[in-house]
Amino acid sequence: MIDTLVSPQIATFQVKNEPPPILAKIGKPVSQRATKTNPKAAPREAKMPYPLPELCPLDWEWGYKFVENEQTGQVEQAPLTLLDILYPTGEEFYMAEGGTHHWLAGLLELMIRLHLAKRGWTVFGNIFIHWGRPGMPPLAPDVTAIPQGRYPGNGQSYHVGQDGVTPAFVLEITSKRYRDLDFVKKRWDYAAVRVPEYLIVDLWPKPKKNRPKLLGYRLGNGPFYQQLEADAEGGLTFETIGLRVVLVSEWQVELYDIQTGERLIPPDDWVKLVEQLSQVRAEAEARANQEQARADQAEARIAQEKARAEQEKIRADQAEAELARLRSQLNK
Repeated sequence: MIDTLVSPQIATFQVKNEPPPILAKIGKPVSQRATKTNPKAAPREAKMPYPLPELCPLDWEWGYKFVENEQTGQVEQAPLTLLDILYPTGEEFYMAEGGTHHWLAGLLELMIRLHLAKRGWTVFGNIFIHWGRPGMPPLAPDVTAIPQGRYPGNGQSYHVGQDGVTPAFVLEITSKRYRDLDFVKKRWDYAAVRVPEYLIVDLWPKPKKNRPKLLGYRLGNGPFYQQLEADAEGGLTFETIGLRVVLVSEWQVELYDIQTGERLIPPDDWVKLVEQLSQVRAEAEARANQEQARADQAEARIAQEKARAEQEKIRADQAEAELARLRSQLNK
């Protein structure tokens, strides 16, 4: 069931049992969950003297869109068509994303955004990017990082040249049905519009027995991406965002600041960190209270000693006075 809304990504269609041969080479998995943008009715098409063939709707699991009923004028839900997925217009529609895909994309978006906040970068996920290039369709990467820039005013689309410069870094997380799209078409698309660095988190490696992996690409002087070489720990370094990325498991991606070498703390660890800090603070307060108690006790002992010393002085003065009186009597 689709419970949340997501900005669409360009995808190719794969029929359940018999995918068309020309499209079977590029596909990307629809998962069981989706993310959300504001629903909006698609514009009503102009009347034509010669009708077009009716488009065949996909299964609801692919997602849905909002359209205006020509007879009632009401906005209604409608299933997506192959045309919607192959050539999105920038109109928002609901499209499923898998649990792991959705969770990991949100996690990486948040961590990269916090890391780049001090540099004034704009970071977002699953928002259409219009590239300002004739013929280039809009794409919605799972994570996009842009030097400076600004968030789309309508919350739906980022227009290169109007809202800011071309993204410096994009990230895609593969899913079963659409995996080849991220590896083939999008790799060419991002290179064509000159996105300097591109990271793929491949959760569906081929063959299936292989483990999830990272693949990174960087533009050089030529028009095509050059694949990045992983370090001894399997990490990839992305200079644009200043991060080294290491895939620990399907559920864990670690990010390291390439200047300091420090690991960025993921949100799941923030609660543990707060708990640890709270415990350290409580222990420090307890020690401070103990030290204060000891200081108070010491001050009390000093006060007592001072009082005894004063009493001793009074007794000594009294004894001296009595001795002086006795001497005075003896001298008479």
